[in-house]
Amino acid sequence: MKKRFFGILILATAIISLILIDLMLVDSGPRQQKFPSPNGEMVALVVENRMEDHPNPGCLTLTVFDADQNPRFTYPTCASSFIGWQFQWIGDTALVLDSSDVGSIRWELDESGDWFQRAGCGKEMEDQ
Repeated sequence: MKKRFFGILILATAIISLILIDLMLVDSGPRQQKFPSPNGEMVALVVENRMEDHPNPGCLTLTVFDADQNPRFTYPTCASSFIGWQFQWIGDTALVLDSSDVGSIRWELDESGDWFQRAGCGKEMEDQ
């Protein structure tokens, strides 16, 4: 009885191990997350570049699209897609990426419709 139990346990462990290894190997392409602006007029797309042949492998790329799905702004960050990160809109004209490895990066939309990176973009700016 004990031999049969241990045989089943070893078989189950082997199957679970193979499934976990397979799941780890499947993650080959970039993952994407969309973040609509509060008013819905823009969408920020954050792409996790996990492909080795990408110019910035392992880094996040931010692209902002207008309501007609035209890209308005693209920024290849140095923030790792493998480390913890969080993205959020601040109102309808500012974006903040908080990353465990590079800190906070903030972009703002100016009156002419151009995006620029703002220096000193810590969490204290969220209320502005």
